[in-house]
Parts: sequence; structure tokens; C-alpha cells
Amino acid sequence: MDYAEAALFFPMYSPQQKMEAYAILGGMPLYLEQFDPEQDIEQNVISTVLQRHTFLSEEPEWLLLEEFRRDLLYSSILRAVAAGHRRPSDIANAIGKGSAQDIAVALDKLQQLGLIVREVPVTERSLPRSRRSLYYLADEYLHFWYRFVDPYSSMVARGLGRQVWEQHIAPLLSHFVSRPAFERACRQYVWRVVEAGKWSLPLVAIGAWWGAGGREIDVVAVDEQYRLVLAGSCKWTSDPVDIADYVALQRNVQLAQEELRPREKPTFALFSRTGFTPRLQQLAQAEGERLLLVDLKQMYEVNNSDTSSSSDETWLPGQDSNLRPSG
Repeated sequence: MDYAEAALFFPMYSPQQKMEAYAILGGMPLYLEQFDPEQDIEQNVISTVLQRHTFLSEEPEWLLLEEFRRDLLYSSILRAVAAGHRRPSDIANAIGKGSAQDIAVALDKLQQLGLIVREVPVTERSLPRSRRSLYYLADEYLHFWYRFVDPYSSMVARGLGRQVWEQHIAPLLSHFVSRPAFERACRQYVWRVVEAGKWSLPLVAIGAWWGAGGREIDVVAVDEQYRLVLAGSCKWTSDPVDIADYVALQRNVQLAQEELRPREKPTFALFSRTGFTPRLQQLAQAEGERLLLVDLKQMYEVNNSDTSSSSDETWLPGQDSNLRPSG
């Protein structure tokens, strides 16, 4: 299930709460059903995740125990990836054990089991040979558990779940939601509105792009020739998005134009948790369809219209494997 379908489990939540729930639980119905839709995020996490002997608190451990028994290398890799180490070299440095070959074999095994995904810039057509691979946990809940529950399991065991929330989760939740969950949701939104005919874009693949100097573009859609059709920036911030964010996105596209090969008039999209400044809204009106502004309310309005995604969409190189449109 994508972010919009997951939100149907929480009809009374605000758009922000729905996105937070998606970042924590992902789109697996069995996980989503564990939350009480009449309780807020904090109450649900404390009562269903940060408690001993609950399904959500024990499921990841049982999953890994069943697959890997006592091979600690796999758990160490999952912890490293959850903490933000994406490249193989960074993962190796973070865990400090195992040869490069051992880690490569473990990463491959974790991919085969669907526990992690390997991503490359969407413009790269040769997926197996890419040297710009980044690894992410495929499941949002597994990501949340390894990031916030596993490191503080001793506190949870002593009944200190509320302290774990207050001291370690709440202060970092906004950053956690911003990447990769919110970015994934934005890409899913693009698929939905294009398939519904609301955005006329000739795209065949959606992913992200990153290159030298730390430059990144959160949402990149390409056509059949792998030319840039749409570039988007996802801002999960407390301040409204302003013109400077639009300029920065344009600048990143310009600096990477040799690789992105943008069409004559590519579309730019800005996604925001907290909306947009009046002057950016005025600019968007003047730019017309070339600049699209999408807030959280709009992202969840897809549930009120015929924008369900096709389940037989073909996965393409560079597209996050769990961003395939799902029915």
C-alpha cells in the first residue's frame, strides 16, 4: 500500500499525522491495524511499540531470528542503514567488522529477502553496474524499529517507553519523517496524479537523483529517452516554502543538465508540509503548469478522487522498488 492507501486506516488524523503514521508503519495492513485510530501518534507508539510483548515490538526480532539465527552481521547492517549510512563503504565503517566481500554478500542477501532496497539515480539505466548505489530499508516500520526501538531496548524492557519517546523519538521525529518516507510519498503522489490524467507528463520512471558535490534532487521523473520531465523538492520543514527553494531546485537541475538532459520546458514541483509563502504562490500562478505547488492536504485529497494507481506498472531502473504504483 502507498501513503494514501495507508491513510485510510486513520480517517480522523490530520494530514501531518497521517504522514507520520506512514513514516512509522509503512503500508503493511498488519502493522497499520496495530494503531488505534482514535489515539494520537505518541499514544500509539508508546502503547504498541515501546511496550514489551506486543506484536510491533517483537516482530522485527522474530523476522531476523527466523532468517539469520545468530549471524549478527545482518542485524549490524540493518542498524547502520537505519542510522543513515547508505553507501557500502559507509556501512562497513559504521559496523567496523566483516570484510568488504562479507558485507557485499550480506547486502545481496538482504535485498533478495526484500529487507533493503538498492537505489541508483533514476537517470542511470545500468542498475547492476552503478557505482552510485544507496541502500535503504525497504519497510518503513523496520526502519523505525532499528532507528528508535532497538538502540533503546533495555529502556523498553524496564518499562521506560514514555522516556524513550520523549528523549529519543519526539525530538527527531520530524527529521525521520522527512527522509525517506515523505520523499517516497511525494513520488507516489506524482504517479497517482499522472495516471489520473491531472498532470500531463510523458513519464515512464520516477526516482531521485544525486551527484557530485552532494547535489540531490528528491523527485525526478523521466520520459522514454530518460530525459528530465519533472524535478521536485520535498520540504518537511516548519517554515513555508519560499522562492529561494524554487531557485535552488532550478539551480540543481541546471548544474546537472548534462546528465539529466531536461526537455525544453521541464516541470518543477515543490512539496511542503507547511505550505508556501504568498510570493511563491503568486509566482506559481504566473508560471502556470511549469511550477506546481503541493501541500499535505492536496496529497491526501487523492483519496477523494479516482487516482488509484495501476498494479501492473513495470518497475524500471532507478525507481525505488517499493514506489511501484500499487492497487
